[in-house]
Amino acid sequence: MARRRIMTAFGRIKEIWRYPISSMGGERLDGTELAQGGIPGDRIWGIIDRRDGTVAAPEKRKHWRPLPNLVARLKGDRPEIGLDGSWIDAGSSLAGELVSAFLDFPAALHPHVRFGSEARDLSRHAISAPTSTSSRQPR
Repeated sequence: MARRRIMTAFGRIKEIWRYPISSMGGERLDGTELAQGGIPGDRIWGIIDRRDGTVAAPEKRKHWRPLPNLVARLKGDRPEIGLDGSWIDAGSSLAGELVSAFLDFPAALHPHVRFGSEARDLSRHAISAPTSTSSRQPR
């Protein structure tokens, strides 16, 4: 006879955040799908330094540290960058100019490998977060 495994709850999801562009601020979600590999649309684009090709890493290099102050959201299957209430398509030349001006060095935005393309099993599970009035962005 097979033994039943008993699962013990060890926490509760308070908020769900997605970061469409790595190293930038993200967007709070009320709910999302969870697939092998994570949340669809999370970290699907990145930023590089055009001078030497290094990938953004605010936790490691000082010149990247302002990036989390720029916010990204997903509109359809493309990220947008928000600044002063306006949203700009991440693939536009204006977005690259905005990020470069914000960082004060030449930078470029690039898509990563398409989400889920590396995963064989794309079975998904729905998750949701409770409604909260908090606007704090966890890191």
